[in-house]
Amino acid sequence: MTDSYITTLSQVISKITLYVPYFTITLGTVGALCNILTFSAKKLRQNPCAFYFLCSSVFDILTLLICGTLRLMVDHYQYALNQTAIFCKIRVYLTGVFPGISTACLVLATIDRCWLTSSLARWRRWSRITIAYRLVIVAIIVWLISPAHMLVFYDFYTINGVPNTCSSQPGVYSTFISAFLVIWLTIIPYICMFIASIMTFSHIRASRERVMAFQQQQQQEAHRRVDRHLILIMFIQVILSVTLLSLRTVVIAYTYLTRDVVKDSRSRAIESFFSQFGTVVYYINYAKSFYLCTLASPLFRQVFWNQLNQFKNYITHSTRENAVVPISITAATKKRSNQDVLND
Repeated sequence: MTDSYITTLSQVISKITLYVPYFTITLGTVGALCNILTFSAKKLRQNPCAFYFLCSSVFDILTLLICGTLRLMVDHYQYALNQTAIFCKIRVYLTGVFPGISTACLVLATIDRCWLTSSLARWRRWSRITIAYRLVIVAIIVWLISPAHMLVFYDFYTINGVPNTCSSQPGVYSTFISAFLVIWLTIIPYICMFIASIMTFSHIRASRERVMAFQQQQQQEAHRRVDRHLILIMFIQVILSVTLLSLRTVVIAYTYLTRDVVKDSRSRAIESFFSQFGTVVYYINYAKSFYLCTLASPLFRQVFWNQLNQFKNYITHSTRENAVVPISITAATKKRSNQDVLND
């Protein structure tokens, strides 16, 4: 009975980790490209929160196309490249860098909304596009450096009796990396997002009169509408991201806390199932943004369709120009040829 149960779990998770990533990578990449098209609209271009979402979408694409694809290769396709130490190190490093920068941009978006709705002018001044440019550069540098230890301490080891497994160095570093993945990559960013979201909500409720006076002074109704919709998108993004990442975080924490416990084959199979399933859900988190924004915000849908129509018109216009130019050249050539004949 136990062997049958373990075999069934193994077969189910094998199918899930094979087929779901194809949909995740494809739909997520298309969605992130649509996000980039939308958040680069003139209406949103100078909004710092929209810029953070734009940068997050760029690194969502990198996460899906590079990290997601490499994970799929390792799990189901036996390439010689998979067995090289440099591949192991770079794959793990990039898995820390790209999702980390994407999450950092989302953290900055929540903090930006907190600044924007603050009752203090000195904090509101931080909600500017020039500040956003600098903070994104800082975030990229921090996340390029912070996971760099993975390049040193990851290699092929025998883990749970399985040889040639790309894993962290056993011992002290194994403890460190478990804490790093749980605390630095997950808990700290989402605690920051949660606190900033709560403060934003509190600012909105407590400062309606001040906000209205500020809005009337600025006389920018369109910008106010954009800010309201971006706050809505931010709240929903944070809630869903925490939900999707919680499983992987719990599994990593559980694996670390029970590392010295002797487990039977059934327990190891269940743990492996949830670990792999948590990884699948983890990548879904970086594929959700466009579809979430589309469902949550009428303004986002409006801007997206406007951008899509402009892009379509641009392509159509370019195609027509390319078609007209050869005809014009041919007509001019024929005219010159006729003149040459008459001159002769």
